[in-house]
Amino acid sequence: MFSERRLLLLVAGIFFALYGLFLGGSTPYLLWHFEQTQLFSFSVDYLAGFLGRPGKPLEYAGSFLVQFFYYPRLGAFLLTAVGVLLFILIRSNLKKLNVHGLFWSFLPVLGILMLQTNLHYSPVYSFHFIVVLLGFRLYLEVENKWWRLAGFAFGWPLLFWLAGAYAFVFLILCLLVTLNEVRKLSDILLPLGYCLLGFAWLAVGYWGVFLLPFDVFLGYPFIQIDQSLYRWGLVNLLYLPALLIVAWLFPLQIRKAWSGWNFKTIGLTVVLLSVGFWGVDHYGLNKKQELILKMDYYVQHEQWEKVLELGKSYPGVNQLVIYYSNLALAKQGLLTEQLFEYPQIGSKGLRLRWERNRLASLVGGEVFYQLHYYNEAFRWAFESSVSHGLNPRAVKRMAQTSLANGHLVLAEKYVSLLEETLFYKDCASRFREQMEQAASAPEFKTVNYPFQVHSDFTSDIRGFDLKADELLQNCPENDAAFDYYTASLLLDKKLEKLTELVLNNPDRFPGQLSGSLAEAVLLYQNLSGKSLDEIQVEPAVFHRFEEFAQALSRNRGSQAAYQLEAAFGTTFWYYFYFY
Repeated sequence: MFSERRLLLLVAGIFFALYGLFLGGSTPYLLWHFEQTQLFSFSVDYLAGFLGRPGKPLEYAGSFLVQFFYYPRLGAFLLTAVGVLLFILIRSNLKKLNVHGLFWSFLPVLGILMLQTNLHYSPVYSFHFIVVLLGFRLYLEVENKWWRLAGFAFGWPLLFWLAGAYAFVFLILCLLVTLNEVRKLSDILLPLGYCLLGFAWLAVGYWGVFLLPFDVFLGYPFIQIDQSLYRWGLVNLLYLPALLIVAWLFPLQIRKAWSGWNFKTIGLTVVLLSVGFWGVDHYGLNKKQELILKMDYYVQHEQWEKVLELGKSYPGVNQLVIYYSNLALAKQGLLTEQLFEYPQIGSKGLRLRWERNRLASLVGGEVFYQLHYYNEAFRWAFESSVSHGLNPRAVKRMAQTSLANGHLVLAEKYVSLLEETLFYKDCASRFREQMEQAASAPEFKTVNYPFQVHSDFTSDIRGFDLKADELLQNCPENDAAFDYYTASLLLDKKLEKLTELVLNNPDRFPGQLSGSLAEAVLLYQNLSGKSLDEIQVEPAVFHRFEEFAQALSRNRGSQAAYQLEAAFGTTFWYYFYFY
């Protein structure tokens, strides 16, 4: 009943069940985000783009897998299957090298799990590790040392082309095995042969085959990923060589630690793996990041109430959270009414500054699309594709904005890309129907639907100006632009302009004024001493302003903000004085 094989399968089964539950329960929106950052296409041209650089061919295989993260639970299952395959290969290699103990095979799989919780580590990298382990296992099957050398001579170039910089792990492992078998002075020629063959191929590949810059030729992938992962990624890659060195230097200690598969070793393994999972959850998993990506998911699915719920639950202040919360308020027509019920950081909370990072370029154009500023929305989507490769969100947005501007030929290009995917064919069909309708009605071909822009202006990517005033000049009925323009004046504390806005737009503010605008007008009257009889303010707002003024006069100094926050923290007055 308690045979070694059954216990091994039980522990491994429990481990990978927890592994899959952790991925599916703690990182579903991270997995979905990975799918959003790449567009896998079933076309020869797409495949050809992966063949001309070391490490890229296996990225194609990884990208094929990542497209299924469109359904995060399926993504968690597939990543768990990848973890199982890694475990089997690592254990097989270690057993062949006479290093026993199940725990040693679990550690690098936990390391991969730690990496996968980071936004900047793509799951496609795991395929490079798998191929290196598979190549090394095949290498160990060859008993004759000269046949091994011959196999290395033919296999190393192929492995380097497939796995890029990961192939150096294979080279190190082969050298270690060869050095461990050195018994006389002449045997040292073998490791020298491995080094000469390895670096000779690198020279031929660099100067004669790939013709790439050195950092691109040799740098895939860890040299180019986020610095917070650089050391952890290298440690995980070099784990197997380091373990072999320790096992060969201290064989008795390793055997005593896991002398057999019994209840003692089971207990120790369970405890250590439990600590490992806790470490991944505590030090690897970024819960704030997952919440932001969850907000992004609901923004893309236009579930604005859920976006606002998440915005209120976020612990602390984050520009992207504020940006999405304000967008959700605008989509529900509550931007100027409830603006200060959410944390604010001035007008820069209304949009993102252009930065060459994956997240900012991917999500920063959303507000321009919702403002019907289609040219700028197209530019953000295009820049996102240029900086980080084609992704479904950018391609859809370029198709949408091209259709809105009547650029049917350009829209055709992006719709065709979507038609070559697995999960975006329905979206492409809807776009194609719109294209056919536009083609059958020539008057729509040159219309910037639904709001016509007839003058040229550009957005400053270094600043935070949304150009809402220019949008209003082109199309005064653009309610979204009006709300954002009003919000920018509120956040910049421009009281006089806000008052003029109310006076100049009586049709937009019929009856008694309420909300943040009413609070701003009352404050302007109080500070300027001007009486504005043309503007009628709700009595409740007026009475509350009197209470605020009295409370402010009673509470001065460094503690005033804290003392007034409970009663007035969601008012424009509190924001004006304490932000």
